[in-house]
Amino acid sequence: MAFLFVGTVHAEFKDIRQDRAEIRKATSAGERKEARTELREDIQKRRDVMKKDIEAKRMEFKTKVVKIKDEKKKLIVEKLDARFNEINAKRTAQMTKHLDKMSEILAKVTGDTASASSAIQTARDAVTAQAAKTYVITISTEANLKMDVGKVRSQLEADLKSVNELVIAARKAVQSLLK
Repeated sequence: MAFLFVGTVHAEFKDIRQDRAEIRKATSAGERKEARTELREDIQKRRDVMKKDIEAKRMEFKTKVVKIKDEKKKLIVEKLDARFNEINAKRTAQMTKHLDKMSEILAKVTGDTASASSAIQTARDAVTAQAAKTYVITISTEANLKMDVGKVRSQLEADLKSVNELVIAARKAVQSLLK
């Protein structure tokens, strides 16, 4: 169930990117300003909905953790659940810092920067989408705890790896301009 939620977050950010593209196509400055305002309001509404969904998933997780009889397992699962979100926040913050640094370098470089700036924007969108994801462990049974935690951990690793590959591609695009 947690994976389904992560997919919906990705779809939400894809919609936001499409909205941004429509804003860029707007002709007059007034239309762009109005479209940006509407986009901000829409983003805020989506964030509120996502926060409610996340809170519902957290409550569901807490009720399932209570059912675990082994205190040691319960403690480990709770710590891992919190740790997965900390790892995600820390890694996405680090990737954002790298993208900001690449944007600064790109601003200093003259020449054909369209491909590099496009790569940076793609990576930035992916990092933003990844930062919004939450990883909630879906507990099926106490006997399957290790497998349930492993699935979420593997999903987190795969998501972070794919986003990191986009950041690396952006870095290579900037490096190719500097040569």
